[in-house]
Amino acid sequence: MTLFCAAITFTLYAQDAASTSTTKVLIAGSGTEPYINTVIDAIGDHLKAAGITPLASDAKSRTSAVEAIKPSQTDSLLYVTVVLARYDRKMTVQCFDKDGKQLWEEHGSGGAMAITPGQFFKKLIEDLNKKVDRHIGQPGLMK
Repeated sequence: MTLFCAAITFTLYAQDAASTSTTKVLIAGSGTEPYINTVIDAIGDHLKAAGITPLASDAKSRTSAVEAIKPSQTDSLLYVTVVLARYDRKMTVQCFDKDGKQLWEEHGSGGAMAITPGQFFKKLIEDLNKKVDRHIGQPGLMK
């Protein structure tokens, strides 16, 4: 019983800490499922660890995602595109401000030696999280 209460207290504390983040970023995207969901979750977890609050969106098109940030309480949009074809495996992360202006764009390839989808996404997520890190503290991902 005591362990259960401690877990609840920790969870509430973690939620309160996340809600005090000053920057909220909407994350949306399109691409091959379930891989797009895996990539969006991984980027969201990475941002949360950096002190930025990620919020998910159901928007599939970039236009509708940009429109969704205008009335929202978010500061910017990260739009993720995952292409998984036999000879074309890549991902793009684009950051837009509240007015829909593109602030930056990063590309990942997942590595030429990645044969399986699992290897590809592991390398892709590592590569793109490093690239997103360069933008933390800059417009679109201010802390």
